[in-house]
Amino acid sequence: MTPDEIAARKKRNLALALALVAFVVLVFGLTMARLAQNIEQGRAEEARTGQPVPAVGR
Repeated sequence: MTPDEIAARKKRNLALALALVAFVVLVFGLTMARLAQNIEQGRAEEARTGQPVPAVGR
């Protein structure tokens, strides 16, 4: 392989790695947001009914 081909491969690999990291961060952030939303919803329902909300089988 020529030095130009090696440099192009490195750039593609870096771009792919950054895209993968961005995707993982996006999925993690969305998961944490949904988790926080569900926790808050459970607390609100618990305050409304005065009874604890079961963790399983909602």
